[in-house]
Amino acid sequence: MSRILDSVIVVYTSDIIVDADGNGYTENYEAPIAKADWKVKKLEKKEFNNWEIREIENDIKELTMAGKQSGVHVVIEFVLRDGLWFLRKYGDYST
Repeated sequence: MSRILDSVIVVYTSDIIVDADGNGYTENYEAPIAKADWKVKKLEKKEFNNWEIREIENDIKELTMAGKQSGVHVVIEFVLRDGLWFLRKYGDYST
């Protein structure tokens, strides 16, 4: 909890939306969650077999974790502040 910003951006994915042509799609939207309302979720390493860390900017990194056949897909963004990495954004795009 000490490495969470005062608010974390959480990405939500809508249920499948079907357009007039019968094509299905989802929409993502973001909402801030106050640190006081944040719930810690322990992610089990065995759920993921694909990890990738990507530098977005000098002080922002994105960790993508996916499961090969499990449908698990989580993207977490961290920001560097005073030499320490803090949770800034969390998105669970699992199916």
